[in-house]
Amino acid sequence: MDGSLRCPFCGSENLIWDFATGAIICASCGSVIDVIYEAEPPYHRLSYKKASVAEAVLYREKTRLSKQRLSLISMRTAMYTKIARRIRKNRVVNERALLAMLSGSQRRVRLIEHRIDELLRQRLNGDLAYLKRYLDIIDNDPVLSSRTFRGKVALAMMIHQLATRGSVDLKCIAKELEMSLTHLKRLEKLVLRRLRRLRV
Repeated sequence: MDGSLRCPFCGSENLIWDFATGAIICASCGSVIDVIYEAEPPYHRLSYKKASVAEAVLYREKTRLSKQRLSLISMRTAMYTKIARRIRKNRVVNERALLAMLSGSQRRVRLIEHRIDELLRQRLNGDLAYLKRYLDIIDNDPVLSSRTFRGKVALAMMIHQLATRGSVDLKCIAKELEMSLTHLKRLEKLVLRRLRRLRV
């Protein structure tokens, strides 16, 4: 006897060493012959019949990819916790923006946003839908577009109030968007300055 492993059921030497499941499988009849107990496959001790070069390369590639996935997840988690520790009260990490930045689809993103930003995005499809046209104008303006999302919504509310009432109710906007009056006064000056420039 030459000492090579054979299937006890059909006698075939055509065996598959599946390191992913940890089993030795007969390619002829499909029976599970044995269990692989080693964490790393002993390719240096196997004959070419027992483990082909392609299987060895495939196993190494699977291992590399799983380690890469784990390192990517741990990197994302570390970055998230680092950012989350530094943020102020009522702020949250925008997970979609973080994933977009890590994947490389967007280079410049706002990672930290106010806790009501997501609620405002939902309300823009509901009771604040009338602000969308103003937000489109703001997004196309080079000065106004650099504001935070909440700042843009505040600007849109101001423009809407100026267009409909002729004046701005800062206290109402401050209460609804949880913004300080000082911040809103700065935004009001900015929007009035931009409107004056557009008229001239």
